[in-house]
Amino acid sequence: MYQWLVHLLQELKPPYILLVQACVIVFFPYFLWRICRLDKLFPLGVVQIFSGVLLGPSIFGLIDATLFNPSPHFDPSKAANACTNPQARELFNALFGTTCYHGNAIVNRAAGIASVATIAVCLFGFIAGTDADKELIRKSGKTVLSIGFNGMLFGWGLAAVAGYFVYQWLPVARGANASLLNFPIAFGLVIAVSALPVLALILRGLDITRRRMGAVALASASIADTMMWLGLGVVVALALGGSLPV
Repeated sequence: MYQWLVHLLQELKPPYILLVQACVIVFFPYFLWRICRLDKLFPLGVVQIFSGVLLGPSIFGLIDATLFNPSPHFDPSKAANACTNPQARELFNALFGTTCYHGNAIVNRAAGIASVATIAVCLFGFIAGTDADKELIRKSGKTVLSIGFNGMLFGWGLAAVAGYFVYQWLPVARGANASLLNFPIAFGLVIAVSALPVLALILRGLDITRRRMGAVALASASIADTMMWLGLGVVVALALGGSLPV
């Protein structure tokens, strides 16, 4: 049964494997949330985040390698559509593997669903907070600005210090253009800011976007998010040829 399922997934053409991936990603968290009654404890957005972790290589891939297929016998040299590293996790690679051999070509099984996910996050980022109460945000302008700017700067300062030690102690974390100047700045920026689409999804799931707490949280996060992108633009410019050392 296991080998049959692996071969079935490997034989699917990219449009069909994309459909299977989308169904798994959409219905698995909803199954946990509704059927397993997690809706009593968490909003759907939180369950979707944890479902993404469960379906990743660290959980699903590990379970596949240790429980589903502890004694792999699949020989990639004898298969027309063998996934790379099949001995470790044949089923995971067939469904979400980043590289699989399809005939004589190398196919990125995750490319389609990754592109859809990127577009979805971008679109959701644009509409995040549109259902918040604008009048509440206007009345709480000083609070929003204070939380947005001060919270961002405070978090960035602490994370930049951590980034300095990461740069010094973990050379493997450095990129090709990383320096003692731009690495802590970039590290601090990305750590200090919450993911706006995720925050909006959670607040919407809790149904508090039209309450003062939810509206202020979204507006403050929007300010911090804007500051982060502006800061990252400066860091990238420096790293790719700015006047400061890189």
